[in-house]
Amino acid sequence: MPPEQRDPEPHLLKAQRLTRQGKFSDALREINIALSLKPMYWEAQYQGALIFQLQERNKEAIERAKALNDQLSNTKYDKYLETANRETRQLTEANEKLIESLQKRQAVEG
Repeated sequence: MPPEQRDPEPHLLKAQRLTRQGKFSDALREINIALSLKPMYWEAQYQGALIFQLQERNKEAIERAKALNDQLSNTKYDKYLETANRETRQLTEANEKLIESLQKRQAVEG
């Protein structure tokens, strides 16, 4: 497979564009392609959780967000350790707020 076909970023960018257009099924397909190329691609994991939230698929959004939190907590960064840790903490905090918001919404919706 040529290197350009192994790069998950174009799939993430396409998914983001499709999400803005409200084409959630197509966006999720692109996210799944990106994750098949790079399973630890947290940006794609986050986009997938966001798409589920926008579709009001709260249970799936929570599961994806929790998996992302686990992934971020278990990831060891050798390169750019200080920056990566700071960004991971910020993303984990934001993701925890997302989980809390989704759980509150799910509780209200029953």
